[in-house]
Amino acid sequence: MNLDKFEVIVNDGINRFSFTPKERKYWRGKLYAPFAYLEVMYSNNDSTYLFKQCFFKEKDCYINIIKSVDENEYFSIDETRSSNITSYAEVGGAALDSFTKVQFDIWRKFVLDNNPKIGKDAEVTQKLMALSDSMLFRRLAFIKSYPSLYISSWIFSTVIAKSDKIAAETLLKLYNDLMPDSYKNTRAGMYTEDLIQNKINIASKAQFPTFSVVDTKGNLIESLHLRGKYVLVQIWASWCKPCIEELPMLTAIHNKYKEAGLELISFSIDEDSTAFKKAIDKYAMNWKQILDSQLYNSLGGGGIPKIYLLDKLGVVIYDRESAKDFDLVLLSKLLSERLDN
Repeated sequence: MNLDKFEVIVNDGINRFSFTPKERKYWRGKLYAPFAYLEVMYSNNDSTYLFKQCFFKEKDCYINIIKSVDENEYFSIDETRSSNITSYAEVGGAALDSFTKVQFDIWRKFVLDNNPKIGKDAEVTQKLMALSDSMLFRRLAFIKSYPSLYISSWIFSTVIAKSDKIAAETLLKLYNDLMPDSYKNTRAGMYTEDLIQNKINIASKAQFPTFSVVDTKGNLIESLHLRGKYVLVQIWASWCKPCIEELPMLTAIHNKYKEAGLELISFSIDEDSTAFKKAIDKYAMNWKQILDSQLYNSLGGGGIPKIYLLDKLGVVIYDRESAKDFDLVLLSKLLSERLDN
């Protein structure tokens, strides 16, 4: 088997890690959920991929990958020669896949038929988003029907809770009603509740999540020490076209208000640090730059760019996404009202 085409993904209940077998043969870390998730993915030549998945507990485990007798599958996880793993089916995965099969098959066929157009053709991309939403709500229906299955807790925590298609207050009610105490009492469960609360705070113009990070110049940036200033937070990535397109507007805002008490901080979710550094040099982003996705994850992830304006007490007074202010006109008006003398 060609190791160059394999990727391994591990999710400890809070964080996601990915690596290739050629880079390393093991992962070591702490688990924050009763079972952690492991996925082995193989990239086909047609930009599609095959994947196998399982779960494991907090102890040494060994995954044995073998070539499949089925040419369409290519590889499989040999459960008889692997150790300390729990099969995807055993936690309820097979039941979930059966429940969502119709929606998944429609989604998968659309992706295969339209792969070159996704992200480039607005109509195709919009249709894919609608199909993805259909999958999301079908998964939620499964969780409501089978809340005691471990896969239900896992999908709610890692997928449903991060969705921007469901109101934050509704998410909190679903969390309280559906998640078993055995999961709520884990670090992963508490992280999920905090994530939902962060969404509620932003939607209700309450306190923004606190952060303590180090910028590209080695300076410690702590949100509590920014009190007394207006803070503009951008979440972006070097590969994100809309993020790059809005940089001239952000640069103009920075230049106009940097002496008037506005602190602009950009958080990149880039995984490629070289691409990140090249972008901030290329686009002259001469304000505080952070390469860290923890804040992004604590807000539930989702599409970028994201922009938030915080007042002098750290309260959210502007969220570009909810305001649908894609040309930043409302942001400019708000800044003018607050900072123009």
